Parts: sequence; structure tokens; C-alpha cells
Amino acid sequence: MNADSSPSTATARRSPLPHLLVWLPTLLLIVVWSLFAWAAHALAGWSGWTAWAGGGSGDWRAWIDALALPAWLAPWLPAESLEAVKAMLVAGAPMMEWLVASMPALMAWLPVLVLVIWAVGTGLLVLGGVLGSVAVGLWRRKLQPALAGAR
Repeated sequence: MNADSSPSTATARRSPLPHLLVWLPTLLLIVVWSLFAWAAHALAGWSGWTAWAGGGSGDWRAWIDALALPAWLAPWLPAESLEAVKAMLVAGAPMMEWLVASMPALMAWLPVLVLVIWAVGTGLLVLGGVLGSVAVGLWRRKLQPALAGAR
């Protein structure tokens, strides 16, 4: 047995599993957060807001009446669900019209605001992953001092 493989100089390998248990959920949360941000960005940059800001109730009412279920979604949702969404939109339309008309500057900055909120949220999720990974390292050193190099 040579000196390089003696038990006193061999270093134990650590399993990456605890760090994976921290980073996989973190990455999953980042993906879900990004999907929500993408949907919010698409909604914020939607050109249909001009129908709401037009001032006349005919513009948005025609837009609501023109809503239809896509062909791929129609077999999965009952027609009543679309009618319920349309009724909800009609009920909230006056408030939405007032909001869009009274804040045109906000509507111009809304896509940028969504991206800033996404970046801050993603940064916080990454920070949480780093803190979780540091906590795993500290836990390992406390629980298994031999793996940390203490003799």
C-alpha cells in the first residue's frame, strides 16, 4: 500500500445531494417566477389596452364580445367558463377603463416595471439558494467534522 492511498491521508468525498436538494427547488421556483413574469409582461405590453383607454364603452365591449375559446382548449373547458370570464370582464371594465385612462404614463412603464420586479424576485431566489447552500455546508461541518478536515 503506497502513502497516497493510506487511510490517514485519504479525503472523504462529499455527496452533492444536499446541495441539489437546495438548488433544484430554487431553480424550479425561478422557472415558475419567470413564467409568471413573462405572462405579466405580455399582459402589460398588450396592445389591447387602447380599447380600454379609448373612453367609449363600445371599444372594450366589442373586444369582450369577440373573445372565443381557442380550438385546442374548447374540448377541455365548458362554454359556461368563457361566459363567466366575459361577465367578470364586463363587471370590471369600468374600473379598468378608469385606471388605464388616468395613468397613461404608468402603462408605458408597466413592462419595464414587470421586468424590474422579475429581476429583484429572481435575485432574492438566487440569494435564498446561496444561503441554503451555505447552511448545508455549515450543517455538514457541524455534523461531520471529519469531512471538514478536522482531526
